[in-house]
Amino acid sequence: AELSHRTNASRWALAVGRTWPQFVPGLSVLDGLQAGWRSASGSREFGLFAGVLPDPLTLDLAADEWAAGTYAMGRIEGDDGSSRVLQFVGRLAWLGASAGAGRLESEGAARAWFSSTSSARLQLRFGLSDDGAPLLDAARADFVAQPLQSIRTRAAVSYGATAADVATLGAPES
Repeated sequence: AELSHRTNASRWALAVGRTWPQFVPGLSVLDGLQAGWRSASGSREFGLFAGVLPDPLTLDLAADEWAAGTYAMGRIEGDDGSSRVLQFVGRLAWLGASAGAGRLESEGAARAWFSSTSSARLQLRFGLSDDGAPLLDAARADFVAQPLQSIRTRAAVSYGATAADVATLGAPES
């Protein structure tokens, strides 16, 4: 269950419990909290998050992996009243495990809505290798178009870690 406060009238955002953190790319579910500050226009938000990560395959409660970090969102809307929007989201986080292993990770995504019927997105995740060098963990790009109300097309390409890879964070090497 999630207890949250996120309204257009407030400049503060808060979510506690099993939450789906907003504007935090690559972090789908968190048992913890997210707190943020939003600009008066709602076009920017900055904040912090922390909590334990549920099992990525079953979503069972788990306490052996956790994440803590900061996030940011920025949105630019077309001045002409069109549906054109460009939105950036990003996070910088430390992911830890009860086994003592952990790593610094950064993820960012940009999505452009060209019209009410088409959009494109690029998402990149970087981590640090064992020797401290930056490493591209995952990349994803997609394009969506809906030329007619009854027809929607999508093209996507991705590179990177699977849920099984993420599930082994901090597991001993075999």
